[in-house]
Amino acid sequence: MTDTITSTDFQELLTIFERDASGNVLEHWFSKNRFFITSGVNECVLRVNPTFKELTISNIQVQHRRKGVATQTLKFLTDYALKKGLDKIILEAVISQEMKRFALKHGFEEKEATAICNFEKILSREKETI
Repeated sequence: MTDTITSTDFQELLTIFERDASGNVLEHWFSKNRFFITSGVNECVLRVNPTFKELTISNIQVQHRRKGVATQTLKFLTDYALKKGLDKIILEAVISQEMKRFALKHGFEEKEATAICNFEKILSREKETI
């Protein structure tokens, strides 16, 4: 695993967010091991930590809720993490009940019992299903 990520790594994710943005201008940028997508109506902030072999989803907001956008995003990120040899995905700062249900539905476990919860999913090398 390299220490930096590139736009090539996340082209499919950009496509998912472009569809969700419904014509709003989509911006994205990289900063070493961080990736940002924003359009004003949706947003995704990711960090890859090659040392600890983890992918952290710091923020995810989609315009069209309950339409499969977050599930498509998670499927893409799970496949990406497995392909890059990462061992876990962390959902950071989960505060809504809807997002907590989403995390649990997709195999994440709550790691901290505080007002702002973190969820974690340990990845297996077998094909993950979402």
